[in-house]
Amino acid sequence: MSQIQRTRVKLRRELEAPPGLRKFGSGWISGVLGLASASEVFCCALTARARIFCHAGMRALHGNVWFRLGLHVLLLAAFAFSG
Repeated sequence: MSQIQRTRVKLRRELEAPPGLRKFGSGWISGVLGLASASEVFCCALTARARIFCHAGMRALHGNVWFRLGLHVLLLAAFAFSG
């Protein structure tokens, strides 16, 4: 079995773990929050760089300083949660 297949099987077992193993303090909750935050940051950054992916109402936000600051804060939160 290759290294990629072993990693995939290990990840699948962890994600399909019974609820007793996903208790508070195991790091599962922060991992999910980190993954969700990182996905959101990726989508926001993608729409900021390639404006073809966003609608007109969202385009006005990309020039806003608070949007960029929020994006950076969310990026740092994703890094902190996943660490």
